[in-house]
Amino acid sequence: YVGRLDKEKKPQIVVDAFRRLPPALGAQLVLLGDGPLRADIAALGDPRIHLAGFVSDRADLARWLASADLYASGMADETFG
Repeated sequence: YVGRLDKEKKPQIVVDAFRRLPPALGAQLVLLGDGPLRADIAALGDPRIHLAGFVSDRADLARWLASADLYASGMADETFG
């Protein structure tokens, strides 16, 4: 996930869906971005969820995205995708 961690961008939908995956699958969720929901997501204490923070460098962001197996958005009308 890449985006603001706020209600408008709906990262909680991505987090909730991810947490339904069985831990034995070995999946990890990386959230790039910052916002008011960061503390709520961190409070879940799920070691499979990584809050990497805001990435301002375009080349660094490109590396993060290129290394992902999947990109997920919680918004039905996300303009990025």
